[in-house]
Amino acid sequence: MILLFVAIFFTVNHFENNQVASRAVTIVKDAQSAITEDNMNAGSHRWYIWKTSLPLIKEYFWTGSGPDTFHLVFPNDTEETKKYFPTVTVDKAHNEWLQIAVTMGVPALLTYLSLVGLILYKAYRVIITKQPSIELVMFTVLITGYLVQAQFNISVVPVAPYFWVFLALTYVYAIKEDKKVETIE
Repeated sequence: MILLFVAIFFTVNHFENNQVASRAVTIVKDAQSAITEDNMNAGSHRWYIWKTSLPLIKEYFWTGSGPDTFHLVFPNDTEETKKYFPTVTVDKAHNEWLQIAVTMGVPALLTYLSLVGLILYKAYRVIITKQPSIELVMFTVLITGYLVQAQFNISVVPVAPYFWVFLALTYVYAIKEDKKVETIE
């Protein structure tokens, strides 16, 4: 599977005149720049959005600002924000965890993380200690991949239903395979 992925990557990269590989290099450079130079331009200004959003968690800690209200609480009218976003209103945190903490509150974020964490814990425990099915491994990798991208984006309508379906399937397969292997032994 890895070889297939690598072959597809190089094929697409070749036909796109090396743009895919070039973009991968810029992602690494942006991350380095953000960390070492405190560059607010890094990652399409995500670094600035995250830094500016963190203090909002304290203000909206318990109940959040409300669903889909990030644009109302983010300081879009400050000079610094206008410097980075002269014609755009920042309406999302570009980080799922930060978005939930600000708009729904920290208790909601902890509940969400507990649910996902419990399911992944069960799945990884089965994967590590037993002989899992390929389906369980695939679902677990899908969920893990989604959580990695959630660090840089928020949940969107076209993707969210798939995430929840795969999360449920991961849980079902983990429970089923954990019990199935126990009864055989």
